[in-house]
Amino acid sequence: MASARGLGLSYLIWHIVFPARSLKRAHAELVRAQQLLGRIERQHEAERLNSGIAGQVYDELGGDLVKLVMLASEARTFAMDHRPAWAKVIEDIERIANEADRSLADHLWAIDPHHDSLAGLTDRVRAHCERRLKRSRLVHTIDCAHEGPDRSLDPATKRDIYLLLREAMENAINSVGARHIHVKFRTFPTGVDMEVREDGVGIAGDGGAIGQGLRTRRARAEHVGACIDVLDEGGTAVRLQLAFPG
Repeated sequence: MASARGLGLSYLIWHIVFPARSLKRAHAELVRAQQLLGRIERQHEAERLNSGIAGQVYDELGGDLVKLVMLASEARTFAMDHRPAWAKVIEDIERIANEADRSLADHLWAIDPHHDSLAGLTDRVRAHCERRLKRSRLVHTIDCAHEGPDRSLDPATKRDIYLLLREAMENAINSVGARHIHVKFRTFPTGVDMEVREDGVGIAGDGGAIGQGLRTRRARAEHVGACIDVLDEGGTAVRLQLAFPG
């Protein structure tokens, strides 16, 4: 009888305990496989991003260089007898050259792995806000800071957040009746909070332009898992929140 009980116990151990351990090992292997797949997908995303950025650099700078050549030709034509027109051409040349330079700098920053972090993103946003708002000559306040330990950020997310900030700020600067702009950009180990607010005519007076641009910005925000809202609060406020998983 005792022997039979022992055999029964052995049977239970063999058919219940060992399968459970096998399932546990299989689950651990599945988790590792999923993590590896995630790393591979992020690497492929970075490679696609770099390839796309290279194409953008070629398209944008190529077009700007063509414009510069055409303007230089106009400059030679106007140089002799059209001094006011000459001054305008020179102004356009300077503007396009500056835009090309900033575009190149932004693209190179986006693919530089040394800046793939929250602190690096925050520094870039602060520098851009200070430069752009100073040039706009509007009254402005800038509150950009990173709090807590730094953390890495994949290139696609870094670039999309930066572009969302730039687009929101350009809309604020060009808003009808805007006199003051406030930019808040705060990063934490757990996420990103952004707000760009101006005191212009607001959503009701923009002729639908804000709504059209918002669809594009929402799609970009959804790509990185962020939420973005545009509110009419005595002007227009664009707010973005991104919470990192885990």
